[in-house]
Amino acid sequence: MANNNTTSLTVRRGLAPSVNASNRAFVVEALILLAFLAAAVAIILQLFAAAGVQSREAHKLTLSEHLATNTAESFGANPKNVPSIVYYDAEGNPLEYEKGAVYSVETTITPQRMEAGTLYTADIVVTNYELRYDGNVTYELQTKRYLSALEGGGSQ
Repeated sequence: MANNNTTSLTVRRGLAPSVNASNRAFVVEALILLAFLAAAVAIILQLFAAAGVQSREAHKLTLSEHLATNTAESFGANPKNVPSIVYYDAEGNPLEYEKGAVYSVETTITPQRMEAGTLYTADIVVTNYELRYDGNVTYELQTKRYLSALEGGGSQ
């Protein structure tokens, strides 16, 4: 009996190399495919991350442009009644105080007297309030408004 068991073991050992060779090839092929899949997933995740960053930057720029445009429209309606600085939160809502501000809109108005009135120039600068000391200007806009002496442009 010992002989029969030895023979069956020998037969199994004889079959094992061919089965292991095909199993090894399958495992190597699966590992290579897994490596390509991992690389593809890494690339796609980087693309999504970059798209997310660009989307946030585009949102900041769009909001900054909106804030500057609204200030320019207020200036166009009444150049003498525009605050020099206004603070806004992340959604663009005006704040009474600078606490919690994400954006600040600074308006510098320069009057230039003319013969029949005054030409007002507004330099509007939107900055990320947290980075304002780094010179981080998000958006800037310059606009002008002429008021004749009859509209109140002759007196300061």
